[in-house]
Amino acid sequence: MEAKAGYSIAYQAEVEAVTAALKIQDRLPRTLANSLFGVVSKLEIIVAADSDIDGPTDFPWPHIEWILHALKATPEVCRLSGRTDPSYRRIVGDIKQSPPIWSD
Repeated sequence: MEAKAGYSIAYQAEVEAVTAALKIQDRLPRTLANSLFGVVSKLEIIVAADSDIDGPTDFPWPHIEWILHALKATPEVCRLSGRTDPSYRRIVGDIKQSPPIWSD
């Protein structure tokens, strides 16, 4: 009986957590991003939400992940996220050497 009660409590907590997350996702389009860091944060939420459902392998998800990766490598986002190492230069160099995603 105690195990069933524990399961019910855990299930209810999970339902409440999912409901809270969905409410945040619903507000996301109406929330203004005030900086590049804000845009990156919004994209991270979108990509994470889709990866929870299924693996994001179809268009446009790989493209959005690529853009997110590029944005995270910008000096402004690195600075705002507290990254002090210059590794973003290597990441940006890798991105610049990659063929565009729309090329044949």
